[in-house]
Amino acid sequence: MSISHPKHSLCIQREHHGVLIRLARDNLSPQEKLCLVHYLAAEGFIPDRYEALTREQLEAGAGVRWTIGYASDAAKFQTRSLRELLQVLLWACVLWLALMTFAFLGAL
Repeated sequence: MSISHPKHSLCIQREHHGVLIRLARDNLSPQEKLCLVHYLAAEGFIPDRYEALTREQLEAGAGVRWTIGYASDAAKFQTRSLRELLQVLLWACVLWLALMTFAFLGAL
């Protein structure tokens, strides 16, 4: 599962020994991290045993690893989308210019 939000960009991966949560920045408080783990367990993204996780267990590790510095593919996707949009606009302008040229030459 991957979530992108202007303030939070994260990737959740289930691993053999637990769960890996990669964050773009370390901007979640311990309480927000606990709520996130409970939410992910309740929604079925990670095993149900994490739904009963306490704050102390989370801080001790308890099968949840947090990694900071996750580079989301969303930025790459956004750049590629912008490039494709500009390319379409360029070709539309070239087509329009060609049509106007043929219309002008046909009128002579």
